Amino acid sequence: QMAPEIPRAYIVESDTRLPEALEKAAAEEGSSVAVAIGVALANPGLVRAGLEADVDVATWTVDEPSEAEAGREMGIRRFTTNEVEKLLAWRDGLP
Repeated sequence: QMAPEIPRAYIVESDTRLPEALEKAAAEEGSSVAVAIGVALANPGLVRAGLEADVDVATWTVDEPSEAEAGREMGIRRFTTNEVEKLLAWRDGLP
């Protein structure tokens, strides 16, 4: 409320909060959603709907290439990881 011109990133760590966060981010230009990878993987339809509504969706903590690939298949393009070298090797192997 104090600075509505500043875009927000809604951090989502539970399934129940994802719909509201996506709705808020869609209504606020430039806002995004950062979602735990487990929540994203359990709710691919909601994630895709958010991306289709032009919500920037990022995910965390993605330490396994299989998780990154599943997120990529949903349309997620930003990952936070503890395993940088492992995910860079995965990324470099993409077609």
